[in-house]
Amino acid sequence: MTSGPLCWSPDWVELFLADWLPRKGVLDAVQRGALPEVLRRWIRFALDRRGVEPEWIAPVVAAVDAHLPVFAEAFDDSTAWGPAKQIAAELAARGVDLSDRDAVDGAVRALNAERLARYVSGEHSSGG
Repeated sequence: MTSGPLCWSPDWVELFLADWLPRKGVLDAVQRGALPEVLRRWIRFALDRRGVEPEWIAPVVAAVDAHLPVFAEAFDDSTAWGPAKQIAAELAARGVDLSDRDAVDGAVRALNAERLARYVSGEHSSGG
């Protein structure tokens, strides 16, 4: 959001839910369940803080519900995930506490060592 975190529009909601968050965000089940209401509240707060009239806030808040189905589909499509999200998902699947920096650092080192070992041993595709 190039105009700052308080600048929301229906288009920004769509971009956030359909593209940015599915590619980059890692949410557990509780966070994902809370997302719609938290986002609605944030948008109301942000736009109110900017002095936007309620009549103009309502369509932006409504965009959350309009784009939740696309978000749900995109969020579960692992082929569209960015590299950081792919690694975070792999670490979480291995039981790594993503809030523990030392644990994440150690797990990333181990993951990189595993990938290097597979590469060196020839367990990679030749690409052509």
